[in-house]
Amino acid sequence: MQDDSAAAAAVRRRRGRGVKSGPRFPGRPRGDELGGHRPDAVDLDDRLLFGPHVGRDPRRDHDVAAGTVGGRVLLVHCLAQLDEKAAGQDGQVFIDGVGVRADFEPGLDLQAEDEGFALGVHVAVKRDVAGTVVRLPPRDGVAAVEDVAAGVLGMGGRGSAEDGQGENRGGVGDRGLHIRVGSGETAPGPPGDGPVGYGAAAPNNGLLAGESMARGQPCQNASYSCPPRPLGTMLTPSLPAGVLMLKKPSAWGAFAAVPLAVESSRHALRSVCMARPAPRSACVALTLAATALLLVPAPGTGQWRNRYPQVRGYGHHVYLEGYELPLLTNGPIDPAPSPDGRQIAFAARGWIWLLDLNTGTARRFTTGPGMDSRPAWHPSGDRLAFVRDSDHDTRIVIADAASGDEIRTIDTPALDLDPAFSANGSTLYYTSGQAGTLDVWALDLATGESVPVTTETGIELKPQPLPDGTLVLLAKRGGDRVELRSQSAEAGGGASSRAGARGGEAARAGAGAGETFRPEALLSDARVLVSGNIASMARPAVSPGGASIAVNWPTEAGWHLRVHDIAQPGASVLLTGGGLPLTPAWSPDGERIYYSEADDSEVMQLKRIRAAGGPVHDVEIRAWQWGDGTARLRIRTRLAPGGSTSAPADAGSLAPARLSVLGPNGHPAVPDEGAVHFDGAGGRVFFYSPGLIEVTVPAGEVTVSAVQGLATPEETVTVSATAGSMTEVTLELTPVWDARAAGWASGDHHFHLNYGGPYHLDPEDMVPKMEGEALDFATPLLANLHNRYEDQDLWGWQKADAAPFIRFGQEIRSHFLGHIGLLEIPELHWPWVWGPGYEVYGTDDRTNSEVLDYAHDLGGMGYYVHPVSVPDPFAAGAGGVPVELVADAVMGDVDALEVMCLWSSFEGTAALWHRFLNLGVTIAPSAGTDVMLNLYRTMAVGTTRVYVHTGDRLNWPAYLAGLRAGRSFVTNGPFLDFRVGGAQGDGEAGRGGDGTGRSGPEPVADGTRPGGVVPPGPITWTLHLATATEVDTIDIIVNGRVIASHSAIAAPGHRTLTGTVDLPQGGWIAARARGGRTRWPSMDTSPYAHTAPIWIGARGSTDPTARRESAAELRDILTASVARLRIGYAGREIPRLEAHFAAAMARLDSIAPPEPNDPLPH
Repeated sequence: MQDDSAAAAAVRRRRGRGVKSGPRFPGRPRGDELGGHRPDAVDLDDRLLFGPHVGRDPRRDHDVAAGTVGGRVLLVHCLAQLDEKAAGQDGQVFIDGVGVRADFEPGLDLQAEDEGFALGVHVAVKRDVAGTVVRLPPRDGVAAVEDVAAGVLGMGGRGSAEDGQGENRGGVGDRGLHIRVGSGETAPGPPGDGPVGYGAAAPNNGLLAGESMARGQPCQNASYSCPPRPLGTMLTPSLPAGVLMLKKPSAWGAFAAVPLAVESSRHALRSVCMARPAPRSACVALTLAATALLLVPAPGTGQWRNRYPQVRGYGHHVYLEGYELPLLTNGPIDPAPSPDGRQIAFAARGWIWLLDLNTGTARRFTTGPGMDSRPAWHPSGDRLAFVRDSDHDTRIVIADAASGDEIRTIDTPALDLDPAFSANGSTLYYTSGQAGTLDVWALDLATGESVPVTTETGIELKPQPLPDGTLVLLAKRGGDRVELRSQSAEAGGGASSRAGARGGEAARAGAGAGETFRPEALLSDARVLVSGNIASMARPAVSPGGASIAVNWPTEAGWHLRVHDIAQPGASVLLTGGGLPLTPAWSPDGERIYYSEADDSEVMQLKRIRAAGGPVHDVEIRAWQWGDGTARLRIRTRLAPGGSTSAPADAGSLAPARLSVLGPNGHPAVPDEGAVHFDGAGGRVFFYSPGLIEVTVPAGEVTVSAVQGLATPEETVTVSATAGSMTEVTLELTPVWDARAAGWASGDHHFHLNYGGPYHLDPEDMVPKMEGEALDFATPLLANLHNRYEDQDLWGWQKADAAPFIRFGQEIRSHFLGHIGLLEIPELHWPWVWGPGYEVYGTDDRTNSEVLDYAHDLGGMGYYVHPVSVPDPFAAGAGGVPVELVADAVMGDVDALEVMCLWSSFEGTAALWHRFLNLGVTIAPSAGTDVMLNLYRTMAVGTTRVYVHTGDRLNWPAYLAGLRAGRSFVTNGPFLDFRVGGAQGDGEAGRGGDGTGRSGPEPVADGTRPGGVVPPGPITWTLHLATATEVDTIDIIVNGRVIASHSAIAAPGHRTLTGTVDLPQGGWIAARARGGRTRWPSMDTSPYAHTAPIWIGARGSTDPTARRESAAELRDILTASVARLRIGYAGREIPRLEAHFAAAMARLDSIAPPEPNDPLPH
């Protein structure tokens, strides 16, 4: 038998083993060449961790740790990834206070401003950062720090924390890594004489902890005597002003591989607590803090991570790629009027076109396989720059405007976006991720040298140079804002060292008049012109004279197109509102503003309005000149007998489908109407057909691919399309499984209709997408976009007459406690959001369980969505688990768990779900994609889905009853018909024989399906597997343990497996499919499916051993969650939350009593 939490066991087995220091930077000088510093001991993969770990910041892609400094919470954001592009750059420490954001380099002092909540620090160690100072402001009677010693991060040197009169020599290397906090009084440094030593100093001469992790030596000082402990059990006493800093060698790999264990930490905690008598409350705080420190999650383990090069510090790449990368549309977008006013360059169908404003004819300017967008004119009018998308990266191309010849390309290993020429034409500004974050860079067109213009954390986009050399850009760091960047009177200083690290001390970048200037000086003067939150489609445009900006900006009443005066940005003029205006651009005379907006058929239309206001006019395109001959394709899709579709189509008749069409050179082709989408997993442009659709393509060999839902293997045909003619194309789709004939109905219970994308969809727009995906039921969830609560007018809309069935639900978002989906509630729940991180309701003592109770009282159901972000939450600790999930599940408040979602780990979620089932908690599995349908870059609705057995009834009552009862399985491709008991089959595939046949399967023997009950003892099981792609492995699971594994199927088809199992007296049994290559029809990262449990003896029955072990494991996570709760609500009274968590802890204690001398608070 195999435990499916093997990673946790591996961590426990590694307890006490030593580690080796990580490799040096290639070619870096040794310590003796750097005046005694040893930066070679810090590797690209090194991490720093301050204080107890408290989880993942939901807004960013890194882990979060915390401690207390001067009585206030110190939040530390530890970057999850430092890629190769960061090699050789100076160390950086980023301060992130509430409302205050800045960064600094070695030797630069910075006074941080505290607004009463917390001070956060981002730490990325790449080289020596000796002498860096963090000054902590006064609060609650704590004196402001004015000397260098207090609040110093010291790296390099020989490892002693001196008395603090202007110097700190905390070392990385042979003497350890140290931090000083508090009032600056003398504190001796720890011995730390190993290559990976570490330690920390506290005020009042209180050494927090320090020892050599490589040698495991004891530490001691006046306050504590720390007995030798196994590696990794170093503790952090939570003194009023103290914080531990931990260096993680790269040899440890991910944080989850740190050899730590809660059991050993508790023993060590008792030793420390007893070493220095303290009130129980202090010991409790110590226990929670250290437990949180020891439960450190591995970064970045959700299912889908990114397709395009990752941008450091951006938490959810789905939003970066969905909101900030170019669009492919079937109508004009990204208008760019030419300097002489005669033409408009724009993007459409993935190419750049030039529209003659006199004749109304649009001529195709680019013709290659790449997807081109965002054109920008050189001021001379003889060149065009634009963005080219390869389906996995972007680059910038400069082409001759007359011939189309490509002159120059900017193609770094990172994203390159948003070109804009300076007023004199000598410089090209653009956005690039080559330094890790998306910054603005300047290319000298004469020398070919590029230098960074911005270097902050976050992202800077759409640079717009003004004639005087200043720059307008879109900055996204926390909030979104349009900023005016200008040169300061002082060039150089601390900022110059920052730019020097990336691209040279100074550069000739060609500002307005072409003068030499220091681009890094722009950092010292940034003025906010417009600000807000989640301005997803915002694209500012500067007027020709540089006096005004036009920007499309979101409001609670919809998107506005406004003109702001740069000198007085608070004053603005509303040009148009209520729609979704996109990509504004000024005419060269400054009189008009062009923009794009989708019509009711999701076709982009080019529009113009006077800058002074007035009516909106359409810019008519009378003719499209492709340059080469074009052909029309008429594409029919049919379903072979045995097909399953949400559309009322008989076998052989036209069937809705998902299509992908590639022209002769591989460029995607799109229809004349309807939204176009991009598959972020496979990198394919796709759209939907009702069964018959026409598409214009360049003449030549054209490839057409089609699928319907998850059951049809991809069918592809290549045809020769003749110029000027119609070519007929027919594809017949053959499903591997007929879900409806077998009595199953599919559903997606977590996605969003409109969520920051370029289209505003109506509920009816969901129908063709669901039909093309053979999806029977859908519950799109209303959700907030920060402080905007959109689509409320759709509440109550439903489609209930026939499949596909649609009803709206609601997503409640306490980012801190976890997100909850609500179904079948007659009224919206208020508030939609609360908890730490929100400006309003941020300190509410409100539990998620109250929301779940609200749903229950109204006859609805509540479930946690995208719950677990790590593949093994027990090895990783509570960082990947929503803070309140365990408490709510243990108390029986949770109806279902979203076991499968694109943005979370289905392995990790299933592992946690297994523990809940082992407690006898009857939580049903659910699934949802969490896609945003109005985005261009989004996977298909139903990519992850749940199948519910409804028999011959296809209606809401039957479906919801089956969903609640767990008569179901979740999947992203494989279909599982699992039965226990009844007659045993022959173990062979149906008519496919070897499992590769496409024909329908033989009927599965009778037996009990998921949601039912079987007796204990020896019993047979039968599993029918069908899949449109290969699947590696089938697991049979009893009470969370794999009792049998089988090879599955190597090609599309079906297979029946049978076996016998001796069931225990209580608990559950389920089946799981996993592994294999992902390809269409799937858009997920790996095939996976899991059935709901079949209960043994009675619903909710348990096995005593599995129940007790699961309770102990869940208590460890709940203990860490309590620590995170108290840190998040530090200084606030939260009796309701604390009572709820205490009740859950007591319930777990009653199942698995803690050790008598265990000091953990329960």
